[in-house]
Amino acid sequence: MYEALDYAELITGLNLASCLLALTVYLARKSRRRAAQLEQAAFLLEQHGDQLERFLSDRGAPDDLKAVLISFSDALADRKVAGTLAKTLCRPVPHTSPMTEETNSLLAALEQLRSRRPDLADAFFGAIGSGMGGAFLRWDEPARNVEFMAVRILADPRNEVAAAAEGARLRSGIRFGMRSSAAMA
Repeated sequence: MYEALDYAELITGLNLASCLLALTVYLARKSRRRAAQLEQAAFLLEQHGDQLERFLSDRGAPDDLKAVLISFSDALADRKVAGTLAKTLCRPVPHTSPMTEETNSLLAALEQLRSRRPDLADAFFGAIGSGMGGAFLRWDEPARNVEFMAVRILADPRNEVAAAAEGARLRSGIRFGMRSSAAMA
């Protein structure tokens, strides 16, 4: 009536079913995590657009800083730039190397803007931060580095400036810095 039960086949079948269940659970979790990252990316990119508009539409915003912000925003649309920025923010940055004259000019202009118009400085930094966050979460590779980046930036904010300067070198025509008025003469 009943055939002898082959325990080896039963165990093999149960192991296979267990593996398939574990894989399904893993993929479902990964999918939910990725969906949450993409949702956050959309939110941050919307904020980026709002902050960008706020800065660019204000007549008090310096034209040089407008150009830097537009150029940097354009660079963030490039997957390679986002990936390299993410990697740069995850590794130690040698702060002993001097910054370029263009980067020093940018930092000076931002300090002047912060003292004169803190609302515009907040919009500038808001556009940079939300743009970087949105770009990082938009693609898989940079998104995997987000947790490490947050810790590195919290540990030393100079990492963010170094990463932005690195990103500027990745695409020709992308500026992250300004020429000083003496260098323009």
